[in-house]
Amino acid sequence: MTKSPLVKRMIYGASAIDVFRKLVKMGEAETSCRLPEEVEYYLVRLFLVSFRINDPREVPERRLATIYADVRESKDTVTQLHYLHELGFEGLKLLGFFPEAIVHRNVSESYIFAMTAAAYESIAAIDTKRVKGNSFLRFLVPTSRQLVTCLPEAVLVLRQTRAVGG
Repeated sequence: MTKSPLVKRMIYGASAIDVFRKLVKMGEAETSCRLPEEVEYYLVRLFLVSFRINDPREVPERRLATIYADVRESKDTVTQLHYLHELGFEGLKLLGFFPEAIVHRNVSESYIFAMTAAAYESIAAIDTKRVKGNSFLRFLVPTSRQLVTCLPEAVLVLRQTRAVGG
């Protein structure tokens, strides 16, 4: 059995960040999409977080519904932004890495895309002065503004990375 270039890099000591950055770049090249640097970094972070062990019994759309309820119930801006980020992040992960899981569920891909886009649009609308003490949110707000403009391309790049990494 021959090992893919991705597996060889993982075995021979490249850091996960380097491997995922390369995957994003390869995905961009294969789809002819050029994402802003901040969005590329965000997708690398998505890879890093996504490869943690998740509960396989968890139903993706139920997870999105739970996070959405948390967004609606949160009282302060910072908490709401964190939940919005989680909602967008989970939606992007589902759209980019597991589109086949959507087909077998009771929700449409367009609905998940709209929910993901709305989460990032809500974050993008926040005045950065309201989150000045939180470095992650100071990064997230402008990155969300960029992500809103290239969300379809980001999803394409993520889907392509599945083929490139295999």
